Amino acid sequence: MAISLFNRLYSYRQRENKNERENFLIEIFSYCLENNASFFNAFMKLLFEKDLAVVSYQVNTKANYHTYGRPDIEIFVNDDIVILIECKV
Repeated sequence: MAISLFNRLYSYRQRENKNERENFLIEIFSYCLENNASFFNAFMKLLFEKDLAVVSYQVNTKANYHTYGRPDIEIFVNDDIVILIECKV
């Protein structure tokens, strides 16, 4: 069973002395990419300025790379494209 958007956002809710706005928005954006193929395809077209023949894709958050640090969003497309996104608010 897939985790709902609300479950993913709960840990980043507003609390006193803690600003989780960036993580909150990262989770919303990654959830939309994962769960809406039209949104994902429109985002890819924006990045590559053309339609891609997307066969498969996977979206992850908080990946860990020794060389690149911890990008906020990691996207694998068709087993040959890796996109790392760092979000700032």
